[in-house]
Amino acid sequence: MDFFAPIFNFIIDSSKKLSYRAATVLLSFSILLLLDNIFGFSYYHNLDKKVELVNNINRALKDTSNSISDKRILIGLKEEIINHSSIKDNIYSFLSAKNWHLYINFSDVSHIFLFITACAFPLFMMCGALIVGVPLFFKKKIFLLDDDNQTVFLKIAGVEFLGYILCVFQAKILLMIPIIYNIIYLNYIVNLGANFILLILFVEFVVKNKPNSLFKTWPVKPK
Repeated sequence: MDFFAPIFNFIIDSSKKLSYRAATVLLSFSILLLLDNIFGFSYYHNLDKKVELVNNINRALKDTSNSISDKRILIGLKEEIINHSSIKDNIYSFLSAKNWHLYINFSDVSHIFLFITACAFPLFMMCGALIVGVPLFFKKKIFLLDDDNQTVFLKIAGVEFLGYILCVFQAKILLMIPIIYNIIYLNYIVNLGANFILLILFVEFVVKNKPNSLFKTWPVKPK
C-alpha cells in the first residue's frame, strides 16, 4: 500500500490544478498500457498461468480414479482457461485496429465519410489541440520543459489520448447502426447529430463549471 501512497497524495493535492493532475494520471496510465502492450508483461504472466493450469488439468485427466463426469468437467475447465480473455485483452481488442472490417469498408469512399462523421467531435478536439499546441514546440523554451511547458505537453497528450479513445469508441458504436433505408446519407446525419449533441454537452459543461481554459497556459509567455 505504501507504493500507492505518493500517487494517491498527488491525486488529492489541491495545490495543483485539477486539469494538471488529471492529465498527468491519464498520460501515466496510457504510457503504462503502451509499455505493457509493447513488452507483454501481463500477457506473458497470464500465459504462464494458463499453461500451468492446463498442465495441472492434463495430469488430473490421467488419474484413472476420475469418473466420466469428472473428466467432462475438467475438459470444460481446460477449454475455459484456454479461451479466457481478460478485461484488458478485450479493451485492447476493442480499441485496436482489429476487426475494423466488421464495421466499415475503408476501400469505399462513402464508408470513409461514414467513419469521419461517426467520430467528428473527437477528431475536431484532437485537431484543435494540435493546431494550438504544435506551434509551441517551435519555440526555443519548450525544450526546457519548465512548469508551464510541462502543463502544455500534458494537456496536448491528454487531449490526444482521450480523443483517440473517443474516436474508436464512437466509431465502433455508431457504425453498428445499419445503413438506414439503404441511404448512407441518413447515417451521416445521425452520426453528425450524435456528435453535435456531444459538442453541446461539452460546451455546456465548460460554461457551467467555468473552469480555467484548457489552453490557459498557451502561448507560453517568455520568462
